Amino acid sequence: MIENGGFEGRVLRFTWNADQPGGGRYGGPAIIVFPDDGKSIVGHFWHANQNNWHDWNGTRISRDMGSCPHWTPGTGNQVEQQLKSEGRARLYGILFDTDSDHIKDESKPALDSLLAAAHSQPTWSFSIEGHTDNIGGDAHNRTLSEKRAAAVKAYLIKAGVDEKRHATKGFGASKPVAGNDTSLGRSENRRVEIVKQ
Repeated sequence: MIENGGFEGRVLRFTWNADQPGGGRYGGPAIIVFPDDGKSIVGHFWHANQNNWHDWNGTRISRDMGSCPHWTPGTGNQVEQQLKSEGRARLYGILFDTDSDHIKDESKPALDSLLAAAHSQPTWSFSIEGHTDNIGGDAHNRTLSEKRAAAVKAYLIKAGVDEKRHATKGFGASKPVAGNDTSLGRSENRRVEIVKQ
């Protein structure tokens, strides 16, 4: 199950989760690149049970949504469900202009999922965490990540969520979830995480 994510050009970053045989769940971050040919995909995904990255290559077989026999539409608010089950949600769908805390317009679906979770769970408080890749100095990245977390908080406040329910933290590049030696890894590391308090 894809839990949350978003596009940056031809790159899709998201987190996934699946039932584990015998009970429990596993998952992790993933990234898919859609090459210019429009016929193939390449990607990487983290498998928590095996504690390592896996690669995949795919070929488009149809342009019709739902044509895969294994596809089922998602139900419910995935951000809320992930916060309930894990206490943390990694939101790749919140995108910013390069080296800026200005939130891009295409971030609205991810922000609105977070907003819906905040409204449906009025007793919850959150920590909004900003994370960057390692491009730029440590001090710059920490400040940038703090500003990005504050921008998400400002969006929620403007939409009517009490500001006392949200704290912000900026970690810069200090908590990577992938290597910073490739553009794909750096893309995984640029993210906002929401932690239920």
